[in-house]
Amino acid sequence: MHTLWHRTTGKPAHSDTRDKSAKTTFNKLWRATTGIIVGLALTGCNGLPIAQSEATATLEATATATTAPSATPSPTSTATLAPTATATALPTATPVPTLAPLRAEVKLDSPEVEQGSVGTIRVTTNRPTTLRGTIEEERQLFFFSPDGLHHMALVGVHALAPLGHQPLRLVIDSEDGQQLAFDTEIKVIAGDFVSESLQFTPEVAQLLDPKISEPENIRMMEVFNSSAPDAVWQGLFDWPVEGTITSEFGTRRLYQGEVNGFHTGLDIDGETGDTVLAAAPGVVVLAEELQVRGRVVIIDHGAGVMSGYFHLDEIGVEVGQEVEKGEPLGKMGSTGLVTGSHLHWEMRVGGVAVSPQEWLETDFAAFPTEQIEQVAAE
Repeated sequence: MHTLWHRTTGKPAHSDTRDKSAKTTFNKLWRATTGIIVGLALTGCNGLPIAQSEATATLEATATATTAPSATPSPTSTATLAPTATATALPTATPVPTLAPLRAEVKLDSPEVEQGSVGTIRVTTNRPTTLRGTIEEERQLFFFSPDGLHHMALVGVHALAPLGHQPLRLVIDSEDGQQLAFDTEIKVIAGDFVSESLQFTPEVAQLLDPKISEPENIRMMEVFNSSAPDAVWQGLFDWPVEGTITSEFGTRRLYQGEVNGFHTGLDIDGETGDTVLAAAPGVVVLAEELQVRGRVVIIDHGAGVMSGYFHLDEIGVEVGQEVEKGEPLGKMGSTGLVTGSHLHWEMRVGGVAVSPQEWLETDFAAFPTEQIEQVAAE
């Protein structure tokens, strides 16, 4: 604040008049000085010019500066450094070799097959594959393989099949999606069969009525067409019983003087109670008594191959039982449509009746060892 100092000087007064005059002059000066001092005080001592008359003070609200509180420093965040990513060298991709196109070799053991016989189809591929096929556009083929490279299917030719060519179609699928299809054929030639005439008692002859025989035939076909996919036998089949053959497979039969089909198996003579054995290993899929076939046991050997044992006196196995070659199945008898005690032994391939004697002479499950070794080396 500016401070105003006022000094008065003069001579001593010699009379009252002078005193009054001096006093008056002093009062005027005092009031003026006081006004100036008050004005300066009201203007905040900003050094404004001194007014010549009484100053009127205009007040403005002075904003009092409030000191903002000092900000409390936040704790300094410690920067956590992200771990430096270590560059891991990726392994160099090994080039995938381009697979060669799927190749297959199809071979028929014989292009000609007799009526009532078995044809063999062999397929060799250059990589693991699965096969499917049909003959006569309807019958499914059962392919089986030891390694996915060598495949085989057996074709049963009906004993009454028309002579000539039967169409055969194969489809080959590899694991990488490639596919091959083959169309070929087998030639059916005549079999060497004889004929026979059978006579039955009136009571037994009633079993020839289609109302009785046909439902049983349908049931049997359902069983014969339900084979497991894989072959469970190896090598040759054995005779199920020793005895004289009284009726050959494929024989054209006349029942009561009329042609009524052909003989679907071998009839082996024997005595009631003779033990009947399994011709090869397999699983029992039927063991019960039927009207025409009598007491029956059927074994599934896999890959579409089954064997049947009819007219038994006793059944010694049950459905689902695994049997080995030479294991007892039951006892020979004369149940069903028969003229005396014997065993009817039957073989089926893909549901088709074929000659049992072929199975005694040919190993249909054999794969040529040298062929397998050759493909394995490629």
